[in-house]
Amino acid sequence: QTPSVQPQPALNATQRTDQPFQLLVKPLLKSTVSQRDTSGVILDAFVASGRSFSDILQKIWDEFKPRLKGLAAKTDSGWSLDVPDIADWTSSMHLRHNKKVVDATKSEQEWNQWLVKVKDKTVMLVVFEYGTKLGRQQDFDDFTTECIRPQVTDRAGATAETSLRDVPVDSRTTEHMSNLSRSATLALDGVSASIDDIQQLRRYVDICESNLMTRKRVIEAFIRDIPPPPAHSVVDPMPRIENVEDIEHKENE
Repeated sequence: QTPSVQPQPALNATQRTDQPFQLLVKPLLKSTVSQRDTSGVILDAFVASGRSFSDILQKIWDEFKPRLKGLAAKTDSGWSLDVPDIADWTSSMHLRHNKKVVDATKSEQEWNQWLVKVKDKTVMLVVFEYGTKLGRQQDFDDFTTECIRPQVTDRAGATAETSLRDVPVDSRTTEHMSNLSRSATLALDGVSASIDDIQQLRRYVDICESNLMTRKRVIEAFIRDIPPPPAHSVVDPMPRIENVEDIEHKENE
């Protein structure tokens, strides 16, 4: 069955100038690299336009990321499941033209030149559900045994109908989220402690201000209660000041 092309809005002259590049992809969903194309799932064709290959890649990633179930990773301790990222898109997707995988080590300029060459041509986009690390069916079986398990089983031990879906077990992704949660909780505790300190400082300042206001009122009351001295007790100092003899004027005479 020939997949339909998802409708795209018509481009006017301004849009064609702003988005000079276009790529038509025919998506194929596979579980492993060695899986035959005939056994893969053919998806609807997709057209992406943009000012550069990066723009087009972002649109392709946004369109087909929901098809990715994770990114299988192999370590000395076994298989694990990571979160796919567009920065490492070649670990989840391949572009294929003329039955050959397109070299993904191109620079941005080389990618733009490649877009010009494949203009108006259909390029196959191979999307791997768990990434390109699952080369063979044996790798897929080992990975699913270690990292995918049914949540619910029936009495016979088979996967319950309500749980017929992939559920990743604890992996580096779970550990990363746990560390992130602990860091966020620690940061929140620090902020809460700072708020408590500020509130305690504010209460202390309020107490100090209240004490100072009380002292001010006491001093003001004391000043008001001080009576002025009686008039007869005020001594005029002028009569008691000794008159100094004018010696300088005598010498001039």
